[in-house]
Amino acid sequence: MNKQDCVSGECPDNQRIVDEAVRFMYANIGSISVIQLFFPVAIGWMFWNSASQPLIVFWVAAVLTVYAVRILLSQRFEKDTIDDDYYPRWASYFTWTSVFSGVLWGGAGVLFYTPESVNLQVLLYVLIVGVAAGSLIVNCYWLPAFFAYSIPSIGLVALNLLIRAETPGKILGVLLILYLLIFTQVARRTREMMYHSIRAQFENLSLVEELQKQKERAETANRAKTRFLASANHDLRQPVHALSLMTYAAKDELVSPRGKKLYDSMNRTVRSLSQLLESLLDLSRLDAGAMSVQRENVNLKSLGTQLLTEFLPLAQRKKLRLGLGPFDYVVYTDIALVERILRNLVSNAIRYTNEGGVLVGCRPRGQDVLVEVWDTGVGISDDDTALVFTEFYQGNNPDHDRTQGLGLGLSICKRISELLGHEFTCRSVPGRGTVFRLRLPLSQQVILPDKGFGDNQEDHKGRLQGKVVLIVDDERMVREALSEVMADWGAKPLAAAGSLEALSALNNEAEDCAPDAIICDYRLGGDETGVEAIHLIRNALSRQDTPALILTGDTAPELVKEFDESEFPVLHKPVHPHALFVELSLLLKI
Repeated sequence: MNKQDCVSGECPDNQRIVDEAVRFMYANIGSISVIQLFFPVAIGWMFWNSASQPLIVFWVAAVLTVYAVRILLSQRFEKDTIDDDYYPRWASYFTWTSVFSGVLWGGAGVLFYTPESVNLQVLLYVLIVGVAAGSLIVNCYWLPAFFAYSIPSIGLVALNLLIRAETPGKILGVLLILYLLIFTQVARRTREMMYHSIRAQFENLSLVEELQKQKERAETANRAKTRFLASANHDLRQPVHALSLMTYAAKDELVSPRGKKLYDSMNRTVRSLSQLLESLLDLSRLDAGAMSVQRENVNLKSLGTQLLTEFLPLAQRKKLRLGLGPFDYVVYTDIALVERILRNLVSNAIRYTNEGGVLVGCRPRGQDVLVEVWDTGVGISDDDTALVFTEFYQGNNPDHDRTQGLGLGLSICKRISELLGHEFTCRSVPGRGTVFRLRLPLSQQVILPDKGFGDNQEDHKGRLQGKVVLIVDDERMVREALSEVMADWGAKPLAAAGSLEALSALNNEAEDCAPDAIICDYRLGGDETGVEAIHLIRNALSRQDTPALILTGDTAPELVKEFDESEFPVLHKPVHPHALFVELSLLLKI
């Protein structure tokens, strides 16, 4: 049992308060007793020539002994073994020292009574009453100690005056008794105030402890959610990654009108799945603090054009109008993160609008520009407005239709805007539509729009002719899909499930077939990582400069941060074939 047990809640509430009061007394009595050591010496010096000197020496020594005992007790208190009788026992020690101290100080009023020296008597009584008043600071926490000191110290002086003094002295004795009664009432009220303060302190501590427990439970649940999402996300990314590559490879085979229609449907499905998984990846990046901000002065016009090009076919399929307002503004921001926000907003606007249209545009406001996305959709109710920015909230998707997303888009938009420090607001009228506004700081520089954002969907057929690409992935369907794409691009693919199998495949080649590039999954079988596999293959081939690229379906926050600091380029599954080609072309310098 430790010293805080009763204080932290194992004792009943009233006992906890008393125990804390005893702790407070011993925390202060040592320093107070050190100061009080001077008082008996002063009394002895004052009465040295007026009373019996041996008696003075005895009295001074006795008082000093009491104070010394208190100092020792205060030091011993913190070192004593805690048991059920701990606080009552130490309270009784303090009470007994108060009895001896009170008797000695009251006895001074009797032993050193010198009516012929009024000045000395006044000084003595002032000192006795003053010490009693000063002791209230500590003794009020434990009333038995207060009574043990105050009654004998003041009572003996008053009784001595009533018996031995003349009329003025007797009056003073009566006044001292009245003072003792009043002093007792003050002590009781002070004790109530102090105990109330201690009780409030414990209540606050209980609230803090409860809040801490609630916080820990919430953090535990959040970590469990993150681990679950990361695990599920990884398992989902593997087949979606393979499906994306297979769909790309099958494009040239589906040449009939029905085949092209089938390919378009497959491609839309893959894109929809990829967007859902990208939302989970963004969430993991934000949770890990791995989403970095790179601000620059940039013209928004190209972004507006890209949004129109990307989402116009989707709007036309729903027979909606998609308009682009003024966008020719230069702002200072991270344009890649702003693009993520606006793509989410435009996608949501089209998704929840059944008739009318969507308008995207900018309006200058002082030193800023408001980028706005208007729609004539179902709108957001007042109750839902405060909730739409929370994770996985789907106010307008009661049937949990997966084509309507996971409910992460607006949450991610809000968190990215907070990361950028840009104001992000929403205003909506149910049944009429919604407008989202993102406030961006204007730049004073004049910058022409660049060539635009997004993927170039040009055909890469035969672009890697003569290159040998080593594919290392423990998922067979991913190896097969990547091999199909590499072959389509003209490369010679070699596929393996791990580093040892990869080296075996290279050794089995009839001719020297050192890879020109390595594409490796991060999480391989047997606890092998992609980084370890790449280093092992490089060392075995004595080619430390072989370009390497890591593909991963892992989105755990701690791994996302590690990937951002990796020595190798990292692409997250599902990887769009064009993005894969761009990264490979950079590595191969073609």
